[in-house]
Amino acid sequence: MQSAVNATVAIMQSGLPVARIEFLDENMVDACNRFSKLDLDVSPTLFLEFHGSKSNIDAQGRIADICVPITALPNMISFAKNELQRLQLLGLILGHVGDGNFHVILIFDSKNLEEIKRVDEFSTILAKESLRMNGTITGEHGIGLGKKQLLIDEFGTQGINTMKSIKKALDPLNILNPGKCTQRYASSQALATDLKSIVGNDNVGTSTAIREQHSHDESYHAYVIPFVRCLSFDHCIYRGHQPDVVVFAQSTEHVSNIVKYCASKRIPIIPFGTGTGLE
Repeated sequence: MQSAVNATVAIMQSGLPVARIEFLDENMVDACNRFSKLDLDVSPTLFLEFHGSKSNIDAQGRIADICVPITALPNMISFAKNELQRLQLLGLILGHVGDGNFHVILIFDSKNLEEIKRVDEFSTILAKESLRMNGTITGEHGIGLGKKQLLIDEFGTQGINTMKSIKKALDPLNILNPGKCTQRYASSQALATDLKSIVGNDNVGTSTAIREQHSHDESYHAYVIPFVRCLSFDHCIYRGHQPDVVVFAQSTEHVSNIVKYCASKRIPIIPFGTGTGLE
């Protein structure tokens, strides 16, 4: 009994996202065994149910979803298996093979930046191989944010411009899924130029070193705002993704003007760091 209480206290103090903890004494466990035909040890027992935010759950796994002609499916699956082995990734393959559509569920450590890079590499390689086999980069999960560049590879600039024209005609105010298919700025450099006019040249970083640092270093306490144009996950932002631009805001006025600018362009902002603050 005391061990169960001690375990409960330790769990609650650990910060684990526990939805509920249920305690059963040995008599209740025995009753459950008899009623539900279970084979639990007849002793005081804790049952735990975990929960977490959708982003936390999504960030621990990723699905690579492509589709190829049925005749190309065996070769495509073999290709995927070989790439998983080459990149030393754990991937589970399943899907609706009747129409050439299959998924690779990748399990990885979201804190391992090197492994994340291999996951991204696999997803891109798999999509490009599906195009080479006259397939498509997604069978049913859609493009999201992570496959925007691959969408260009599949349909070309002319195809994308046609999509933009249709989107503009149906949604002139760009209030429906902003940023999914169209960019509000031409490039990261163009974005950086605009931001420099707000905070000054010395307060905008675009180098690889700066962007890498602010993709994962939570110990950095300066007030930093990374701007992310294209994410590799369809539905969430997670540690390890490099922002396009990093801005070091020096005043509340800077922050206000940055937020106004990004709101007008519909550019996502991610406040960075723990203990973030301004004098």
